[in-house]
Amino acid sequence: MLANDQVIEDADFLTNQQKEIIKKDTLNANFPWYWNSHQVKGDKAGYFAHHLVVRPEESVDNTPRKNSTAFNFYKTILDTWCTKHNIEYEEILRMSINCVFPRLKPKCNIHTDHDFPHTQLIVYLTDSPTSRTVLLDTEGNIFQEIKPVQFKGVSFPKINHYLKLPTQDGRRIVVVYTFRTLKQINEENILNQRSDV
Repeated sequence: MLANDQVIEDADFLTNQQKEIIKKDTLNANFPWYWNSHQVKGDKAGYFAHHLVVRPEESVDNTPRKNSTAFNFYKTILDTWCTKHNIEYEEILRMSINCVFPRLKPKCNIHTDHDFPHTQLIVYLTDSPTSRTVLLDTEGNIFQEIKPVQFKGVSFPKINHYLKLPTQDGRRIVVVYTFRTLKQINEENILNQRSDV
């Protein structure tokens, strides 16, 4: 199993059938979008999303919850990625299709998606050359910028990152996954045991 402690970029992992379904179903005028008041908690930078799995932090019982009839299709995309890159996940924490537009603010706040060990996968559903994902090292320096290319995926472990918001190139639509491997669950258990002592 891949240690999952690295950044993986892959522009050729989706099947042609998956690409066609995305174009015909998700990128059409009838796909349902829902307003969210912040991209990163507290930033008041709204965006549209379609939550496939609600994150545990926002669920009543602190467990991820399926939230969409599109869940099964988008899970196949995660499975396609993980199979190709030899990643075995134990738990899906979050799945959300996000749509952002050009704004006056140049970027979202620096963040990680959860406070515990996890892996993040972003799949770009549209081209948006100015709306890059920026990954930071442990000292807060930029170590990688990912250029959004339609159908490209990028995965990375829990690290600080941010999104440069689109400028003149229209909307940026991505599907964001967060999930945990058995190794990450064990890391969290060890951290919890140490904090209990």
